[in-house]
Amino acid sequence: MFAAIPGMSLVEPRRTRGQYQGGTSGVAIRIMKGVSYRTGATKGTYQPGPEVITTIDQGGTAYFTNKRVMYLGTSRTLEWKFANLLGFYHDDQMGATFLQVSNRQKTSGIYYGPDNLAAVALRFGAALAAFNPTETEAIEDLTDQLSGLEAERPIKQLPPAT
Repeated sequence: MFAAIPGMSLVEPRRTRGQYQGGTSGVAIRIMKGVSYRTGATKGTYQPGPEVITTIDQGGTAYFTNKRVMYLGTSRTLEWKFANLLGFYHDDQMGATFLQVSNRQKTSGIYYGPDNLAAVALRFGAALAAFNPTETEAIEDLTDQLSGLEAERPIKQLPPAT
């Protein structure tokens, strides 16, 4: 295992509430005061809301090994196996890493805050390099960088993601 980092959050895109757009047509016939009968039709379509990054679980621990990245949280547990990895993205402004794997439709990831981007990206890189056994030089280089980084400063605990 390359690292176990507490204080992480699990994030994934979730669709926000949509709305119905359309109109009605027809005739309203007044039967008596306060009572009317309406005939006609309703036409329109449902417009789904946009997808936004949503925190699914907070306060978990991310584990980086030579075979996968795991998130063990208070209510959710998720793993991303390197054998199924299609791609990944480090969002440096948000402070999150998103991973796409072949056995899951949605992209999900871990949130750690912008202050911890270098530390998490380095651990992720070392774990991914160890998955590929032909990259021994890269593993040694990343391991040296990781040792230097750990000696410089510990990873900060984060406030909950919004």
